[in-house]
Amino acid sequence: MGASLIRNFPLYRMIVRYAFHQRFVYRSQAWLIMLNGFAVAILQGSLWTALIHAGTVDITLREMMSYVIINSVVGYFTYFEASSIIGNRIRDGSIIVDFTMPVEFKWKLFAESIGENLFDILFYGTVTVLTTFLLYGAAAPASALHFLLFVPSIVMGILISYHIIYILSLSAFWIVSPYYIGFLIAGLTKLFGGGVVPLWFYPDWLAVLCDWLPFRYITFEPIEIYLGLDASEAVKTMAMQVAWMAILLAIEKIVWKRAAEKVFVQGG
Repeated sequence: MGASLIRNFPLYRMIVRYAFHQRFVYRSQAWLIMLNGFAVAILQGSLWTALIHAGTVDITLREMMSYVIINSVVGYFTYFEASSIIGNRIRDGSIIVDFTMPVEFKWKLFAESIGENLFDILFYGTVTVLTTFLLYGAAAPASALHFLLFVPSIVMGILISYHIIYILSLSAFWIVSPYYIGFLIAGLTKLFGGGVVPLWFYPDWLAVLCDWLPFRYITFEPIEIYLGLDASEAVKTMAMQVAWMAILLAIEKIVWKRAAEKVFVQGG
């Protein structure tokens, strides 16, 4: 994974920049994106303010707003339309071109998505963060050490999310209509990763199930590090992220090899 990415990094950076500028052509959408960010911040802030003041949940508003901010911004970083893109390229036959390019298809797709997502983060993320900070406040990292551990942890979370999406999206090589896959992945991530309600509030049976799945390591565990998870536990969490990345890379290698064989068998 690392060698190809580092070797072709200037090309991937160019793809990110091009994708951002292409998205910027439709900058008239920025006002709607900003309005959406403002509405989400107000809705989440009002909801959790009411629950916390009613004593329904045992957490401070500042901590909860930190959770909301990080989850919202990272949610845009981890939004990838891989299933639709791969499905379209398979349908029109352009997927074969991706096999002949000097950059790896997986990371090309990743760079395109990051470039597009940066546009949304610039407008949506900025409005969401500012609104939440000004109206509700947010907790600072528990310490400088926790912030230093949080940064690589959230990067790993983004990579875990992308690989889950990418692996499931490769099913487009075998099924006729892969477009529902994006909705499925979003649902799984929100349910098992605490995308809507933190895992702190889950019933025991569901919390145990989440422990056996990789979704909690996308944003929930990094946010716990940010808020003050014990340093030794934070290291264990990051070790689990590395382990899940290794598992996902192994699965992706197998699935991609079979997908490539299918393309060459059918396409010649």
